Amino acid sequence: MVINKSTMEYELTALLQRIFQLPEVNKVKIRDIDIFSADDSQKIRESIDKCYHDILSDIDVGIHVTLHTDDIGNGHGYHSNPQRIGLSRDNYLGLAFSDGDRLFQMLRVILKSGIRFDIGFYITEDSTAPIYNIPQVKEDEIKDEGKYWKRWDLQKADSFWFVEIQALAKLLRGDYLIADHLANMQINENLVAQMVDRDDRLGTNFHRYGNHESLDYLNAMKSECPYSDCDDVYNMIADKIYAAAVTYDRLIKKLNPMYEERRSIFFKIWEQYISEKESDYDDV
Repeated sequence: MVINKSTMEYELTALLQRIFQLPEVNKVKIRDIDIFSADDSQKIRESIDKCYHDILSDIDVGIHVTLHTDDIGNGHGYHSNPQRIGLSRDNYLGLAFSDGDRLFQMLRVILKSGIRFDIGFYITEDSTAPIYNIPQVKEDEIKDEGKYWKRWDLQKADSFWFVEIQALAKLLRGDYLIADHLANMQINENLVAQMVDRDDRLGTNFHRYGNHESLDYLNAMKSECPYSDCDDVYNMIADKIYAAAVTYDRLIKKLNPMYEERRSIFFKIWEQYISEKESDYDDV
């Protein structure tokens, strides 16, 4: 794995190829550069130059579309169906949706190649536009026999792994406040998953007394994080991020058999980040 401008250009071009297949797309805007074709390599390179600060940089992709009112619906069609622009669990590590409205939707993604995109959909409503019947996808909720809760939502897992990358990027850029805040969120998500696992095993979510439970993330922290090699605060946050990744994979595999473990990809990205780390990172 190598993360650099060439990788960014490759992934951005692939994304644009999918985007420009959509009939509703007018243009893509990255910073102040309007792109009308995935074949415009000059503008693609210029846009990357404007976005690139260091290996941790993401690319802000604005997709401008025109939709009929019927296709806009409740305003979250793109959230439910990222596959339309070529994003799936086959090629991303994590994906998170940001709150928007009917005419603006946003998703943030970290690909397995280590490239990050912030993708915004800017929607123009036009009652005379063609109706494309854009499908909205909803994953089935399944409750397995003998379990108290339904299977863990894989979209929550997607979001978890995106936040792992956010926490790591903040840590590597020296923003210990936000990095620790995000790392603590990740630990809390692990605690929730462990509580769900306990409910499934005991067949109830009512627990008058606990059983002095062993906390899975603390057990993972006993194994020294191989990436803790800086000051004490850095190492403490790195330990949390590492333990959250290890524990989450183990827990969610029990809570949803369709879940595929992702920590090995996350650690490869981490290793690439630190191998290319510059002396000073710009702010995210």
